Amino acid sequence: MEQLNEIWAWLAGKTAAFGPLEWGLTATGGMGLLVLPFLIGMSRRQRKVVSRVPTHLAFYSYQSAPLGRDALLKIKNTRDHVVLLSVAIKGSDEIEVKNASAGHELLSGKVYGIMLEAAGKDRMLPDFELVLTYMDAGRNVWKQSFFPDLQGAGRAKRIKKA
Repeated sequence: MEQLNEIWAWLAGKTAAFGPLEWGLTATGGMGLLVLPFLIGMSRRQRKVVSRVPTHLAFYSYQSAPLGRDALLKIKNTRDHVVLLSVAIKGSDEIEVKNASAGHELLSGKVYGIMLEAAGKDRMLPDFELVLTYMDAGRNVWKQSFFPDLQGAGRAKRIKKA
């Protein structure tokens, strides 16, 4: 308690000779220190919002045939319509896409199926990655991965124009 009284006496001695200019500068500095955490928090929040990438396509379901030779991967277009450019399969050479065609338009709010077929003798395992390349209405090209074994999709990545 005595230490607090000493600090208070020192502060009173320093501020006794303050005029309007000094009090104004002190008040401005104090207000700046009070507002600074809010400004830092707002700038961090805005950076997080800006860094989000819009995703047009979402994973809907994955169904495998009983014998494991065919499968159906369903995706849903959650935003504006897009045009499918290509479909590629990573992680397995023995899987072929039956019905994907370049130029197919995926309308907003609809669910679309991609038929897959095992090309080899073995059953189709869901440990592969399906990569879709598509173009939105703004002529931006996006690449997005779908993972049947995880029942989910990766983030869409915009392909830069050369």
